[in-house]
Amino acid sequence: MGRATTLVLTSAVAGLFYSNFVLDWVLRGFEGMGDVVSNLSAPGEPFAVVARVTDFLCGVLVLLILPSVRRALPPGRCRPVVVGGTAVFAVAAAAAAVITTPCGPDIVCSSPAQQRQGDLHLVLSTVSDVGLYIGTAAAWLTTRRVGPRWFALAAWWLFWLAGLVATAVFGFFAEVGPEWVAATGQRVHIVGMSLWILCLGLLAADASVHVARAASPRRDPAGTGRRPRTAAEDKRGP
Repeated sequence: MGRATTLVLTSAVAGLFYSNFVLDWVLRGFEGMGDVVSNLSAPGEPFAVVARVTDFLCGVLVLLILPSVRRALPPGRCRPVVVGGTAVFAVAAAAAAVITTPCGPDIVCSSPAQQRQGDLHLVLSTVSDVGLYIGTAAAWLTTRRVGPRWFALAAWWLFWLAGLVATAVFGFFAEVGPEWVAATGQRVHIVGMSLWILCLGLLAADASVHVARAASPRRDPAGTGRRPRTAAEDKRGP
């Protein structure tokens, strides 16, 4: 398996793991799509362990592709922001998978310890989301002129639609109801994050292909049977 294929598969699996609400929905018999996603990993939920493990592994996989993503990005002030924001996302997402929300759907957290755990989970989830979308905005800034064009367009649309609009829908309807609208907005937001993780992997894979081609031995375009002279040999003369 080549490096580019590994990067694509790693990012695709990470994205699928982050959208683990789909797996939970299937395992529940196509029920629970109207619940807030963080509640699915609460103690007592039937597939809480699956949700926690996949969230944690998503963070680990994202960290694994980050060095390749950094090499693929154009140099400049925004590159550390992309890498740093994405790293914050990965670490905070993994931590939120360990420190889960303590109470599932329709259960009120009454004890002070439960409330503190719920608050900490909320902080970690928020930091994770903000980190990724700050990285997305920085990715658009660093590639909007130099490309790749598809990557800049993906960053633009995912930042606005999945980042801001879907988050606003979730936040508003989580307060006023109905809950299923809030849950839908949250899922759009999460799917957007999963797609962005895949975009990072595709960018890194594309760059690795170009590097491999540049490093491959030079071929004889004229069919003379002799390899072309290198630049150093040209300087030395015949």
